[in-house]
Parts: sequence; structure tokens; C-alpha cells
Amino acid sequence: MTYPQWLPELFSVNPWTESTYSDLHHIFIRDFIDSQPQYQGQAIWFFPEMEDGKHVIFWHLTTSPTLPWSGYYDGWLFFVHDINQHR
Repeated sequence: MTYPQWLPELFSVNPWTESTYSDLHHIFIRDFIDSQPQYQGQAIWFFPEMEDGKHVIFWHLTTSPTLPWSGYYDGWLFFVHDINQHR
């Protein structure tokens, strides 16, 4: 199977394990904190609040069922995992 070139390297969450959220948070740290990304020349910034040892924005991005990018995009299905099942 080939993936869209604009996607970063995919991280498999199958099977979902006890360490999945921790592994995803490490990716979040790498991509959103350590790399200091920008959007249209502006630094991406978010409140630094933490919950359960992880950034609140991380929980929002990985568990919110109403994210605007949940669903289909260009023939690919994107979904948000149900945090209540594992948290």
C-alpha cells in the first residue's frame, strides 16, 4: 500500500497497547515542541498546561471526537481513537 507523500512516516497503533499514548506523546514532543514548527511564517503556540503527565493540547488532538479533520480526506480515512476506552 502506498501512502500520500505529504504524510510523515506513519506510526502504527495496531495493536493498541499500554504504551501507545506515551509513544504518541513522544512524537508530539518531537513534532510540535522540539522542532518549533511554523504555519505561514508564524510560530505554532499553545498553552503549556499538562494533564496526566501530557500536554492538554495533545489530549485534545488525540481524543477529541469532533476534530475537523476526522473522517475522509482524498480517499484516506482519518480517525480519532476513543480515549475513554484506554485512559
